[in-house]
Amino acid sequence: MNTTWIDEKIFWLTAIFNVDNSLFFSNFNATPEIYSYFESSKTKDIQKVVEIISNKLEFIAPSIEYDWDGNIDDDETRGIIGKGRILISMMNTGDKYALSATTIHELMHYALMYRKNITLLDEEENEKITDLAAIVLGFGKIILNGKVLTSYYIKTTLGVLTPKETAYAYKKICELRHTNNNNYLNDNALNILRGDPIKNDPRFETDYKRYETKKAILTVISIIGIMILSLGEVATETIISIAIIILFFIAIYWLIKVPKKVSPVLKRKKKKCPFCKKDIPNKAYTCPKCKRVLREKFN
Repeated sequence: MNTTWIDEKIFWLTAIFNVDNSLFFSNFNATPEIYSYFESSKTKDIQKVVEIISNKLEFIAPSIEYDWDGNIDDDETRGIIGKGRILISMMNTGDKYALSATTIHELMHYALMYRKNITLLDEEENEKITDLAAIVLGFGKIILNGKVLTSYYIKTTLGVLTPKETAYAYKKICELRHTNNNNYLNDNALNILRGDPIKNDPRFETDYKRYETKKAILTVISIIGIMILSLGEVATETIISIAIIILFFIAIYWLIKVPKKVSPVLKRKKKKCPFCKKDIPNKAYTCPKCKRVLREKFN
């Protein structure tokens, strides 16, 4: 973790946005009020809070839309910004922490790129200063609370800023602003601040082993069926004997071995830019063709 880089960017962003105690604490202490707008997951409520925040920062608010058309076509992307609008993934609905963190993150993209004309050449650093900007402006609790996402017992992290970097930046800002108010932080946020490792729900390992065992058994049965149909009665007994042995060892393997893979529902798909529809690299933050910001990366 490069704490020197984070410290430099904190002071730089403070100057860029002219953040004084009045602006910082008006956002920092408004965390419960901000969450009240995200409880319903309704577009009109999210639009209202975005307009309130934008007015504080003295720029015209972008429009908020849910991705009804499927432009965000994978499980990793939670929001994109472009053409004066923030497009929010439908996966955020019902989760005020993910929804608010994604919205604030994209709003910071909008503020930096379209209102301050700031885009760093390094894509990863550009993503990191987006979350740093939110923390500097007083939205650190919202970023922390939405940092850990859970899907099928699997925990992933939102944004390129790592949990350790997020915790360091939040603590640094609190130190500079002489506050130790940790109200309205959820369990995941408190774990991050303590430096606890992010662990998957134990139920995932059990369920995933069952899934893989069933998958392997069904595959073997299918192969046996094809072989029997192809050979008829010839060598059927031999085939069945071999199959039983194979199934036995597969069952033992999956019962003993703890899988190291992630759930199939989280596997990446081929990416296309939702704006220009061109193929893009899986880990791209911006489209190589139209240069628009595309996605949030999960570590």
